[in-house]
Parts: sequence; C-alpha cells; structure tokens
Amino acid sequence: MNKKSHNIRTNLPNFQSDLTRLANVNAMGGIDILYTPPHGKSLLQKLMIDMLDFVYDADTYLIHPLIKIALAHYQFESIHPFRDGNGRTGRILNILFLCHKGYLTYPILYASSYIIKNKGIYYRLLQTTRKTQNYNEFIEYMLNSFKNTAKTTLEIVEKIKLLIIEYTGEEFLNDLKGQKSLLSEVIELIFKKVYVRNADLVDMGIHRQTAATYLDQLTDKGLLQKEKVGRDNIYKNIKLLELFEGEDISD
Repeated sequence: MNKKSHNIRTNLPNFQSDLTRLANVNAMGGIDILYTPPHGKSLLQKLMIDMLDFVYDADTYLIHPLIKIALAHYQFESIHPFRDGNGRTGRILNILFLCHKGYLTYPILYASSYIIKNKGIYYRLLQTTRKTQNYNEFIEYMLNSFKNTAKTTLEIVEKIKLLIIEYTGEEFLNDLKGQKSLLSEVIELIFKKVYVRNADLVDMGIHRQTAATYLDQLTDKGLLQKEKVGRDNIYKNIKLLELFEGEDISD
C-alpha cells in the first residue's frame, strides 16, 4: 500500500454506516430507486483505499492519467461514501488528482462548472455505466469536461490580465490621488483576491488612513464595492466577480 493510501486509511472520517438509496420521485408521486450504493464503514474504507491505490499506483495501472481520473471519479460517486456532499467532494478530488498528476500547478480549475451545466447527461451516464459496465461514454464526458473547463479558465485568466493592464495603466492611475507606484501595487493585490480589507493594505506597509483613502477611491471608480461585515469593511472586486457571473457553484 502506498503512503498516501495509508494516510487516508488512518485519517478517515465517519462514513455513512447504514443503508442509503439514491431515488427520484416519479410522475405518479411514487419513489423510483435509482441506485443503492455500498454501505458499512469497513466496506467503504476498503473501496476508498482501492480507488486511491488505482489513482496513485502508476506501475500497476498503466492507464493515461486523465482516463484514470475519470474512472476514479466514477468509482467515488458510485461508492457514495457520505450522506451528503458526495458531488462536491468528487469534483474537488478531480482537481486534487489533476494537481497530483502534474496537469495543474495550483487548484484553480473550476471543474464543477461543466458537470453542473450538463448534469442531466452526467447522471444519466453514471447510471448507464453502472448497469452496463461500459465506461467509454462516461470517460469521454469527463475528458470533455476537463477540456472545456481548461479552455474557459484560460479565457478568464486572459481577461483578468487585460483588467490588470487597464487599471494599472497611466490613464486610470492619473485620476487617483496618491503615489502611483503604490496604487499600482494595491490594484495588483486586489486582482489576487475576490475581496480585500484595509488590513491587507496595512500589511503592505501602507498607513491605515492612506489605505482607507485608496480603497474608497477605487470604490468611487467602480472597481470595488464596499460592504460592512461585522466591524470591518470589506471591498469586493466587482470587475473580477463579473467575470465569474453565470458560473453555477451550487451542488
């Protein structure tokens, strides 16, 4: 057993131990059982370890890493180890596996988007694969999700770069009061986060009052939106958030 699997084995959360069924309400108001996942902690633990060994053991399982991730996702969703949150957890695991296999340096790919937007096909393929044990269509679907999401993410990154160029350019900075080089650094910080606080600028060595002035100016210019949270004001990067509009982040 590899070290990663051993660590998972010794730090497992409480799996659902009783019987869980995935069901739909039919047109007549009755219940249609779609799938009954395995249950019992010892069995779930074994299945999870098998799944992780499949992902991490490159010598035994000579399969292309992306296909392996697609199959591991199917395995996890079929094991269905938790009472709730299996969908979210499975999609997070996709990202972690992509990082582990070297396809991502940082976990910035929002892989949930494609699956959520095409969830009817996704659930149909899960069910069909469970019945037929033919994995081809499900693998193709998952590979398309990786490709589509990578393309979308690159487009968003390019748009962020253009926004940074626009808001750190002379035309925009000349309309602000303060040290231009420092304001440029503040704007670059703002585009590294969805929101900032006054304290984030203070950490850069900017005086608290000066920081407040800079943030209020950027709010007046429409880059930020000020919101009171508890005792603090947070400043949300509106332009950055607009790039992600339409990206459904529900389960």
